[in-house]
Amino acid sequence: MSKKLHIVSEELQERIEEYIWGNNLQPGDKLPSERDLCEIFDANRVTLREALNRMQNEGIIDTLHGKGRYVAPKKLQDNVHAFISFSAGWAEEQALTESKVISFELVEASKKVAGALCLPTGMPVYCLKRVRFVNNIALCLETAYIPTEHCPGLLKYDFGRESLYDILATDYNVHLTRQEHVISIAILDAEEAELLETKAGDAAVFIKGTTSKDGITYEYCESLYVASRYSMYGKLGPAK
Repeated sequence: MSKKLHIVSEELQERIEEYIWGNNLQPGDKLPSERDLCEIFDANRVTLREALNRMQNEGIIDTLHGKGRYVAPKKLQDNVHAFISFSAGWAEEQALTESKVISFELVEASKKVAGALCLPTGMPVYCLKRVRFVNNIALCLETAYIPTEHCPGLLKYDFGRESLYDILATDYNVHLTRQEHVISIAILDAEEAELLETKAGDAAVFIKGTTSKDGITYEYCESLYVASRYSMYGKLGPAK
């Protein structure tokens, strides 16, 4: 794409967003057809499609094949500055959270998992895989690994209804205090997309990291958030 087309399409995107706001279009409302949008903004089809594609990638609009383009639901915004569990964090935003357990079993720690948990490769760990919902929207596919040595008998709990961090605190006296995350971009495969009620090839925010206390790592977790449904925010201040 030429630099000129990029600039023109960015300007057109801003005008379309102003059109959405100015006409008070709400999530689920349909946009005019490509032909009508070209007439409204005196734009050519190539520039328009580039602008619309960018808006879709940014989660501003959705495209339904054969039906047209619609204003997308607002993204769920996560405060990454605070240390809170998934359910507690969204509860502070007065959002309804639910979890669906896909699998919960004992496995041998792979080299990657063992390294993250500071364990020898092959040691037994719990593997808890869940889809996390916020306000009935499938937001995240989460896979957590927990060393068995810190919490024997964990398999008896139903983590479709109970909070992992709450159980660790109340039943195992493990009050987690530190998280370290690495954030990147991923593409959902067919299985992941089906679990998250979206399409294979959609973009996701991939977050992997550990949760610990007093230098002991109690959890290694990998999470895939549907990018069109999710955003993060935080506040930075002067270094102390």
